[in-house]
Amino acid sequence: MLWRFRREIILLVCLFFSVAILKATHVWKAAGVQSVRQIRENIPIVRSEMALENDRLRKLLALKERREPFSRVVAAEVVSLQPSVFPGEVVVGKGRKDGIEANMTILSTDGYLLGRIVELKEDCSRGVTIFHTKSKVSVLIQGTRDLGVLEGGAFPLLTLKYLKKESAVSVGDTVITSGFSDFYPKGVPVGTVRTVEKVPREFFLKVQVAPYAGSGNFEEVALGK
Repeated sequence: MLWRFRREIILLVCLFFSVAILKATHVWKAAGVQSVRQIRENIPIVRSEMALENDRLRKLLALKERREPFSRVVAAEVVSLQPSVFPGEVVVGKGRKDGIEANMTILSTDGYLLGRIVELKEDCSRGVTIFHTKSKVSVLIQGTRDLGVLEGGAFPLLTLKYLKKESAVSVGDTVITSGFSDFYPKGVPVGTVRTVEKVPREFFLKVQVAPYAGSGNFEEVALGK
């Protein structure tokens, strides 16, 4: 009688573990199917990201081959931005050991002016951008040849100062570096004129510029010398 009772207990225990194993197997299979499904869903995203990265690298390569108005162009990965939108400062993952020098021009992957290097370390460098509050860049209106100073601190549009009221500048005009600076060579594209306003009793026009680099990516940059 006791043995029969024990056999029934053993049978119940065996049934319990069998059911538990079947449930666990079902859960594992479901999880595996879910994982495979998730991986398949993510494949287009990964491919898209790789394609975008390849496109950026191709632009950097073309910029390095073209080089003008620089004698040397170095591609660099962006390590950090401050702030993350319209950054005033940028840190790149190349420094003295990579041949980076102070005051090298920082360009977007499309070749637009972004800023310059101001601090060097062995394996990284810090730069200030045209969005920085203390940034001042001597620029030229390509069509009218008028000179002005592009100041940072306001975004998404930057302020272009010291254009006389008699200037023929108009919305849509291209703005480039003037070359009359210790930091930037002549002819680097900066942006386009977005607004032109004549203010009563003011000697200069009130002009705002939309920088090309403001709509670009900040994952990689080029450093020109």
